[in-house]
Amino acid sequence: MAARIITPLAIICAAAAIIFVIFQMRKPPEKQEVERPVLMVSTAPIVRNEEGLIFHVDGVVVPYREINLSSEVAGRITYRDDSLRSGAYVTKGQPLLEIDPRKYALEVERLSKEVEQAEVAIRETDVDVENTQELILLSKQNLELQKKQLARMESLLARNATTPSAVDSEQQTMITAQNQLLQLENQVRSFATRKQGLQRAKELAEARLEQAKLDFENTKVVSPVNGVIITDDVEQDSYVQVGTALYTIEDTSAAEVRCSLRMDELAWLWRKQLGKTIDPLAARGSKDYLLPQVPVAVSYELAGRTYQWDGVLSRFDGLGLDERTRTAPVLIRVPNPDQAKLNGEMVKSRGPSALLRGMFVDVKVQVQPEMPIWRVPESALSLYSAQAIQETMTAGQAAKTRTHSDESRPRFVLWLVRDGKLEIEHVEVLVIQDDYALINGENVDLRADDQIVISPMGYPRVGLPVKVEG
Repeated sequence: MAARIITPLAIICAAAAIIFVIFQMRKPPEKQEVERPVLMVSTAPIVRNEEGLIFHVDGVVVPYREINLSSEVAGRITYRDDSLRSGAYVTKGQPLLEIDPRKYALEVERLSKEVEQAEVAIRETDVDVENTQELILLSKQNLELQKKQLARMESLLARNATTPSAVDSEQQTMITAQNQLLQLENQVRSFATRKQGLQRAKELAEARLEQAKLDFENTKVVSPVNGVIITDDVEQDSYVQVGTALYTIEDTSAAEVRCSLRMDELAWLWRKQLGKTIDPLAARGSKDYLLPQVPVAVSYELAGRTYQWDGVLSRFDGLGLDERTRTAPVLIRVPNPDQAKLNGEMVKSRGPSALLRGMFVDVKVQVQPEMPIWRVPESALSLYSAQAIQETMTAGQAAKTRTHSDESRPRFVLWLVRDGKLEIEHVEVLVIQDDYALINGENVDLRADDQIVISPMGYPRVGLPVKVEG
């Protein structure tokens, strides 16, 4: 019984020993290093942008001025140029219509006679004053004689050569001469007062005459500007009152384009105006509500051709932001709306003759900030969360970013290839346009010979060896 148990155990132990010996006799496999594949990336060069920032916004052409002509006098329309209807072009000073001028001509003539009559009355007063002055001179001479005569009579009375009654008679004669002189002097003062009244009456008549002449001139209605008639509201033989609408004329000496700019775009314009890159809201002054007069280009596409006009950023269209779009409405002034350019040359026959109201146009605003700007492909940008950015930053980069970055903007990074390895640079994107991004060159370590990674990468990290395709 014991042998039946021991025999299998011995066989098992012998087999285990044989297997152990066999494993001990086998040579261990040789270790071989596996070559990991190098990450292949596509790159693009970084380019220094010399054109500055360019904003493209949509706009619509609006009238520069619309002039409402109203009747300044009442009367019947006796003449109207029937060819000057809505849509007709008129020049400055061109006659449009005439209101019956006869009543106003008669009023001018009547008031002219009143002015002449006032002048005659003033001349008569001057003659009366001259005559009275001569009488005063004679009266003074007579008074002197009476004084001498009275003195002689008093001398005779002292010698008892005459009677007191004779002396009294001479005194009465002298008093009469004095009274006559005083009356003449009073007449001169009265004439001066009357002359002032006549002069005031003449001035009033002259003012009425000027008003009558103005009314007579206003019977002829002419175009105040070069422009196009928008509406014509009266016909010949119609009777019009003062203030009756006659015409509405659009001034074509200039045109305006209404468009809207975002606040970040306005910020660059204000920074350019201030001459330094600081928060524009920190600057205060008398020009807070004015826009810098920045040149802009207005373009309109027609039949595959793009026509351009030169304009300038003029002013805000009102004040405040649009509540729906949160943009600021502005107006672009085009001083020469009839001078279109094609490829930089003036054209007249092959394109639109002028900017017309209602045209939808493209507005190009160009700003040259006081900072270096780099241009990179949009595909080179990587949008990172704030936590991921902080994890990839050194202490110095994090401090620099906190100091100079705009927290309201998305946080972007660029991956660069330097010496065959990946490096990261945290950047501020100013604007993205035409598949390119413009980068703020301040406080970033970018070089003209840098190669920017534009191909997608799974898990990039700083220092990872890479190989540039091609």
